[in-house]
Amino acid sequence: MNKNKKNKFKYNLILLNESTLEEVFRIKTSKLTFSLALGIFTLISFTLLSIIIFVTPIKHMLPGYADVSVREDVLIEAQRIDSLETLTQHNERQLLIIKNIIADNIKLDSISSIDSTDIEKWNNLPLIAGSAEAAFVKQYEEENAFNVNGYDDYNKSQKQTIVFIAPAIGTINKRFEPNNGSYGITILCPPNTPILAPQDGHVILTNYHPTQGYTIIIQHTDGYISIFHQLGEKLCNIGSEVKVGEAIAFVDSKNNKQDSHIQYELWHNGSAINPEDQITF
Repeated sequence: MNKNKKNKFKYNLILLNESTLEEVFRIKTSKLTFSLALGIFTLISFTLLSIIIFVTPIKHMLPGYADVSVREDVLIEAQRIDSLETLTQHNERQLLIIKNIIADNIKLDSISSIDSTDIEKWNNLPLIAGSAEAAFVKQYEEENAFNVNGYDDYNKSQKQTIVFIAPAIGTINKRFEPNNGSYGITILCPPNTPILAPQDGHVILTNYHPTQGYTIIIQHTDGYISIFHQLGEKLCNIGSEVKVGEAIAFVDSKNNKQDSHIQYELWHNGSAINPEDQITF
């Protein structure tokens, strides 16, 4: 008896007309039918939601489903941001030093100042050799009175000069004018022109500035130093050994500028010299 009642138990959903109270719509359902309908609806909803998530770009927003290339791009951009931050801090320190120099806030060295009168006194002192020094000079002159090898060796060392090659093929736009603050020359070159090492040497500095490009400094023999400014792309690093004629960088090729150029300086024993005196362009 109880079993039949459970089977006959049903739910009725009736819609009535509010004004006439007439029955408009009726749905009869049982617990089993309602559970099946709810389960089918849940399954269909879950399936549609899964398709939307895994087929559309929404899946990239889920943890663990990001594209590998996207993650690599994020890491590269993070490294660039760190590099730019370090470069900005370095430039800020340089600007602070320059401001202190202009404002005369840099403390003087511990070396005491030399009075000009003291310099004149030292210059006017007679150079009198001591007895030991005079004896040595006399002995050396007697032993080498008829020896000309020293003079020949000196001439040979003077004749052995370093031959430099042109660092780039182009036209010189600005000459060497140290009195006007130009310690080198400016060479107009086509974009992507290779920059060559003018002589064998050792790279002692490579630096980058966002607006001025790369700077490369090469130490040569006999006290010569080559300095390159406004380079577009470098091909060497600090500590690299370069050979004469080896490409060390390229001229800036941004927007294919027709007026692309580099600045080249040649120094010898701490003094800037005219590159055109050493190199045929």
